[in-house]
Amino acid sequence: MTLLKQTPSQTVGPYFAYGLTPTQYGYDLKSLFTPVLAQPHAQGEHIRITGQVFDGAGNSVLDAIVEISQPDASGQPVTSVADAEAKGFTGFGRCGTGTLAGNHFAFDTVKPGAAAVGQAPFINVCVTMRGLLVHTFSRIYFDDEAAANSQDAVL
Repeated sequence: MTLLKQTPSQTVGPYFAYGLTPTQYGYDLKSLFTPVLAQPHAQGEHIRITGQVFDGAGNSVLDAIVEISQPDASGQPVTSVADAEAKGFTGFGRCGTGTLAGNHFAFDTVKPGAAAVGQAPFINVCVTMRGLLVHTFSRIYFDDEAAANSQDAVL
């Protein structure tokens, strides 16, 4: 019997942005999620979140995907398609980094409310890109929420 040796690990991608945000990259397929979470009639303070993703060498990445999820302005999650349509707010967005100048991403959303007592308002962030074997998670907190931030157990 021949013993097989372990094969080397391989990195992921670069296909996520093209496959998961096809409309953004000009493909004739419908994107399931877009960078627009809030329609003009959505309740709350409308905000735009922008940024860039950098690789280990400090270069901006043109084919990463950034996903965000959050509750609405009153801290309530979106629970159904009907709920999202009524509120004008989806609660989830996805943006590739390769179509805006400088490989930026941009989301149009509303500032979330606190999801529970003792929590500061935050937005969940997930980044997937080539070279990462596992996607990374983070949160966005707001500097104008000093009192809530100081009591948030995670922050």
